[in-house]
Amino acid sequence: MIRNIQLTKYVDKQYVGAVKFLAYYQIAGGVLGIALWAWMVAHVQNVSGIYLLIVAMVLWEGFSIYCGPLVLQQPARGLRLSAINQAMQIFSFAVNGYALKYVAGAGFMLGMDLTAAPKFLCNLTLSSLEITINREHDLVTLGINVVAVYLLFLCNKQLGLLRSQPAA
Repeated sequence: MIRNIQLTKYVDKQYVGAVKFLAYYQIAGGVLGIALWAWMVAHVQNVSGIYLLIVAMVLWEGFSIYCGPLVLQQPARGLRLSAINQAMQIFSFAVNGYALKYVAGAGFMLGMDLTAAPKFLCNLTLSSLEITINREHDLVTLGINVVAVYLLFLCNKQLGLLRSQPAA
């Protein structure tokens, strides 16, 4: 159960709604990610080689779920961990057969596909974790999740305001 604390004691009044949104967004994003993975595993015929990926996904999505209530219960610690969570979601890449893309919640990805002729990419996505090892060696892409950049900015701005307040 999420303890109900007076966020206005810790968070600038103009950001209380945004901080609450961040908390619930992270919980929902993590739950959605785990639900999507559970659905996918239930519909895959051969699951033998996917166990390590499932463990990684549960840990990453679980971290997002953990950060949500923490923002509401212990804003300073929760915002620090949320900033880490959002930073892990900013960049995606695929190069020389290796790829990584992590989104917990919604993602608005802007990037470049440099595989053949450079082309601009623009994608909307929901919770996902894509890890590729030793596949699609010719694929070269770089991307930035604009949603994660904004949420990281929000976390850092609020952390700065928390640090500038005198100790009670």
